[in-house]
Amino acid sequence: MWDFFTQLQATDENEFDKMLALLSWSAGDGPPKNREKCNPVGDGVFEFKTKRVRICWFYDAGQLIICTHGFLKGKPKAQDREIASAKKIKREYFEQKKIGATIQLRKRGEK
Repeated sequence: MWDFFTQLQATDENEFDKMLALLSWSAGDGPPKNREKCNPVGDGVFEFKTKRVRICWFYDAGQLIICTHGFLKGKPKAQDREIASAKKIKREYFEQKKIGATIQLRKRGEK
């Protein structure tokens, strides 16, 4: 996520500022109920949205928000792949948590 935010800040500071404000709001008050800013995409996965940027996330214990990754809005097929990736990350996260394994964060694309 950090790499994504760093790159976004360098390439589109306006979208970076909008997403940062959305994340800050959510940290204090929970995700917005406005579907233009936060949308469920299935299997307990959601996406934060700005005009050009999406961040996939899900809940863990209580209201802990786990962000899986961010991407730029693109074609519907590409967005479907991103959402499928977020669902896979969520499944793996809870499988690892269930067996008591230490959950290791990885960069996107790493196996």
